[in-house]
Formats: sequence, structure tokens, C-alpha cells
Amino acid sequence: MPRYRVVETSFIGDRIHEIGQEIEFGAQPGSNLEPLDGAARKAVKAAEALIAAQEEAQEIEGEEAAGLGLSPVDLAVAHLSPDLG
Repeated sequence: MPRYRVVETSFIGDRIHEIGQEIEFGAQPGSNLEPLDGAARKAVKAAEALIAAQEEAQEIEGEEAAGLGLSPVDLAVAHLSPDLG
């Protein structure tokens, strides 16, 4: 299980963890956790890649919406409601 140091007081796994605490955490890490081992560093890189991909997808959707004269909300509704799109 990846090991991290808590860098800001955080609510993780139904508990409050204080700065400096070392914890094991198996989900997607956030900026509140500093990786302490290889597994944690790998998880941080994967999380960063996922965030970058999500940001890129949002940018593309925004460009599509602008090209169609739609707001991003209108475009999201069209994607979620095939009858409207």
C-alpha cells in the first residue's frame, strides 16, 4: 500500500489526519499528501496524468460548445440527453 506524509490537515478514511502524520492510502492522492515510497510516487504520477487528461477534455468540450454557439452547460446536457442533442 502506498505511504504518504500528510502536508495539510486532512479528512481521509473517516479520520482527521494532522500535518506530519504518515499514512497508507490506496486511493487517488491529492496535493495534501507527500509520497514516501515508490508506490506512492507512481500513484501521484497517475493522478497527475488523469487530472491533465480531464482538463484537456474540458477544454475540448468548451471549444466544441463555442463552435456550436452553445455554453459548456448546454453541451453537457446534450451529451447526457441524446434526445436533445
